[in-house]
Amino acid sequence: MFRLGKKYWAVASLFVLAFCGCESTDITTLIEMETAQRPIEVKSVQDISYLDDCDDLLEGRVFFVKTDDNLVVCRNGGWVETDSSILRNSAPANEPVENPSKPSKNEPVVNSGIELSCPVNKRSSSKFCFDVIIRDFQANHPDFENFVEEYAGVTKRGVGKRDAIVSGKYPGYDELWYSKDMYHLTCGNKASHAGSAIGTDGLPLFANAALPPYLQQSSLQPALAYGECLESGRVRRGFYNNYINNPDMLAKACPGSRMAWSDEVYYTPGMVSSDLLFDSGDAGEYGMLNGARIVKAADLCDNQYFDQWFADVADVNKRTNTTLNLERVDGERGNFVVDYDYNNGGFFPLDSIDPATDMWVCSKPCGDSKDAHDQFGPQSLSIYCPPYDYEYASNQVDRFGYSTTNLCSSWLSYGGPRSVESGFGYSAAWNAAAAAGSLGLQHLRNYHFTVQAYAQFVYKAEDEGYLQFMSIDDMWVYVDGVLVHDGGGDHQTVPSPQISLNMLAANNHGCGAADPLASKMIDEGACNEYGWVDGSVHRIWVFYANRQTDGSAFFIRAKI
Repeated sequence: MFRLGKKYWAVASLFVLAFCGCESTDITTLIEMETAQRPIEVKSVQDISYLDDCDDLLEGRVFFVKTDDNLVVCRNGGWVETDSSILRNSAPANEPVENPSKPSKNEPVVNSGIELSCPVNKRSSSKFCFDVIIRDFQANHPDFENFVEEYAGVTKRGVGKRDAIVSGKYPGYDELWYSKDMYHLTCGNKASHAGSAIGTDGLPLFANAALPPYLQQSSLQPALAYGECLESGRVRRGFYNNYINNPDMLAKACPGSRMAWSDEVYYTPGMVSSDLLFDSGDAGEYGMLNGARIVKAADLCDNQYFDQWFADVADVNKRTNTTLNLERVDGERGNFVVDYDYNNGGFFPLDSIDPATDMWVCSKPCGDSKDAHDQFGPQSLSIYCPPYDYEYASNQVDRFGYSTTNLCSSWLSYGGPRSVESGFGYSAAWNAAAAAGSLGLQHLRNYHFTVQAYAQFVYKAEDEGYLQFMSIDDMWVYVDGVLVHDGGGDHQTVPSPQISLNMLAANNHGCGAADPLASKMIDEGACNEYGWVDGSVHRIWVFYANRQTDGSAFFIRAKI
């Protein structure tokens, strides 16, 4: 017997008749489950074959069948039996729920109901929907805000930048920080020469052994470069466009070939395991989101506390459940994109930003709401401001062309990038932003968060679908539990090549004997000895970490 802490209300039989076509003699009342308030008992699920089809208006909604104590969910036009494990944040039978609309400091916040909000994504869908867990961290977390590009470099005066940083005595940059060579110097970048450079076709210059053999491709093209240029009087960041022929990458290239500065694009392969782990027990599709575990494979690129990044840890992070939508491209069926980068303001899902002024307005959403995103609030500025006498500080301007020299100086005077409490009750970034007025609010942002996203999609061979990704900082993507994109340990926009779904299908990706979901996929009829079954449902996970100011980019294309 399950005990569920959920508010509920009755739905009259006429309502049921209107939306699912059920006959009044078959069912009298459905009770819809919603937010936590008081417990009710639900017995094990019985035969529900007497229920007719549901429709889009009820998609994903869970009901308790009062006449026979069943729990059912509307899925893809039909009613499916389920159990209480899909109900998020349910209270134990012996524990009352206290003030459900105001969660405790580190309690998960649920924004999207009691079941996964997103249906299976199809070519005909109006959007491609991910269920998402966002975990917010403070700027002084040891794995974040480490300025590894500076750590390995030398100033124009020949002084090691890490020595200059430590001598500045800013909070969080001390001898302990200085001593972590094994973490700082293993990040892929031009200064450390660790990791691997990326070619202009989006492939690494060296094959990545963490990927399956059929994805272990390497580039024969020159190394990709990323930097800054001017376009129509505005500062723009993008790829140096010589030799680029990938359309999504070309769209993010600087026009022409004149760059104010550019650096080769590196990443850090091998930070994570090739396979996901899953919590024991069948928790339905919600378990595919909440119970999926990405595993650290090696100590690389400031991942000392990686086990905290995608797990709920009291007093370390705060959790929000929400959704992320990829929108149709120009109305084209089956072609979905989400695209955030420096040029359009960046990816800040915990902030409410005024689109007209680019100013921070409030932590999302504004107002006292039961759906509020549980977070620490903005503790950073969207400028590059390393904690020492940075030789380029006097030359830096933002994307609107405004100088950020004084803003950086003010941030450092209040304590710098890792100062989350400057002595005045707010972070150094908050105080610097307040002192700078509108310019400060245009740069006040909540960095230092992770995203764990999950979606299902229908595979059709004739559609010749593919996936493509780009991000700043860390992004790893798994399909059916097995790695397809390794984009960890970087602080430039790192692209993937186009990942063909037909290639994954032909290689039976995720259905090999040693793959973590193989038996589940076979039982569901998603694959057989010949590969993926046409029309079958497959799963995708995206793990993303935003760990460093000032860039923030997040791009996914799903063509299905």
